[in-house]
Amino acid sequence: DEVSDANILFQDTFSNPESGWPEENKEDDPYRVGYHPPGYYHIEVSDAEDSLAETRGDSFDNASVDADLFVDFTDTEEGDFRYGLMLRRQAADKFYAFTISSRSGSWYILKETPSGRDVLAEGSVDTLTGFAPPGFSPNTSDNLRVDANGEDFVFYINDEPMIRIQDDAYDSGEIGFFLETFDETLAHIHYDTLTVRKVDPAAIEAVPLTTAEAEDT
Repeated sequence: DEVSDANILFQDTFSNPESGWPEENKEDDPYRVGYHPPGYYHIEVSDAEDSLAETRGDSFDNASVDADLFVDFTDTEEGDFRYGLMLRRQAADKFYAFTISSRSGSWYILKETPSGRDVLAEGSVDTLTGFAPPGFSPNTSDNLRVDANGEDFVFYINDEPMIRIQDDAYDSGEIGFFLETFDETLAHIHYDTLTVRKVDPAAIEAVPLTTAEAEDT
């Protein structure tokens, strides 16, 4: 897609199915990814206790990454799952993810490592709108944003900062999308727009840093 803002490093509205994102839709495969008219990219996991990370291969270090997304449909009314952004992916088992759960009203900052998936931070959120009852597709979306500068990260939901943390494991890598199911047996997520902008270090530093001690109090 055409990018005009000088601060925008990359943007895809998914209106062009030739923009290079993976497409996969095999029978009996629990993972589906691809373009969805009129202008979405979708990822789907159709097994409980499973996950999927998808990328086009674009790599960034210090940047602000945001996406508009919503839950298009699920199999159950109450099964839990989380979905969101992936960034600084260096390998299948090395990346960060910023995810939300519309079912539990929660957010999670994940760190994938060769030894497992760690939760760096988590909290509650009551501003999510990008979901609807089974049988309906929502008419609104949620915006997730991560500002990353070196080891400094600030995570936003619908323009509200959730937390600022520091982690120095991965200093650059690919951006993309992440979906993990728990007891939900099928989750289908739509991404409307993905944008990468130049990061503003001053905006990061304006958010109070949360330390391990602060999280325990």
